[in-house]
Amino acid sequence: MTNDKDIQVKIENLTLGYSNNPLVSEINLNITTGDFWGIVGANGQGKSTFIKSIMGLVSPLKGKIEYNSLKQADIGYIPQSSSFSPNLPVNVSEFISLAAPGIIFSKKRKTAVNEALETVWLEDKRKRSYSTLSGGERQRLHIARALARKPKLIILDEPDTGLDFTSVGNLFDLLVRLNTEQNITILLITHHINTAIKLTAKTMLFTHGQVKSGNTKEIMTKENIVSAFMSHGTKEALVDKWLGEV
Repeated sequence: MTNDKDIQVKIENLTLGYSNNPLVSEINLNITTGDFWGIVGANGQGKSTFIKSIMGLVSPLKGKIEYNSLKQADIGYIPQSSSFSPNLPVNVSEFISLAAPGIIFSKKRKTAVNEALETVWLEDKRKRSYSTLSGGERQRLHIARALARKPKLIILDEPDTGLDFTSVGNLFDLLVRLNTEQNITILLITHHINTAIKLTAKTMLFTHGQVKSGNTKEIMTKENIVSAFMSHGTKEALVDKWLGEV
């Protein structure tokens, strides 16, 4: 049974959309300390709108979001890699330092940068130019940038997009470590369905204007996955492949 003190975000009867046109309706769930949520569903089902609402960037059409033990400053956000120009004129340390707390060049900021780089295995690349990093290294750097602010919850919007198999594995290994060792709550939007099933304890499945949420094994059944994805062109054989790889 969940202790109310552990609830970071409480969502009740939440309806989201634009110009009074609902995109997804009646979301009810609690996000608790140390949760690892997978957020999955076909394109256009409201996943990104949902995480924007958590960050206070989109106002609900109906319902409410309560932050019980969480402030907006406690939320770290890692967008898709395409959100940043690959030619940013900064090195790795500078990229993190711009977001780290404390006065610029202060010991506090330097410590935050160093700790974040060590956590994501990039301490040997602190002087490398952002433009010379691989896609996987950049995504880990984006996570380090968020970690420098000591977040309690990290939201990732398809961080695995465009990454090779090894980079995806390294990224997901890092997320598991942050969740288990630092008790950071993770909300992960991903299209890697099989990996999401193996990786996450809880899942939000966005399907046909609704959200099915709960224990991953209970939510990510073949019936639910077929219902969510086949009307968007996904073949049943692919669903079987996803489930067979779990």
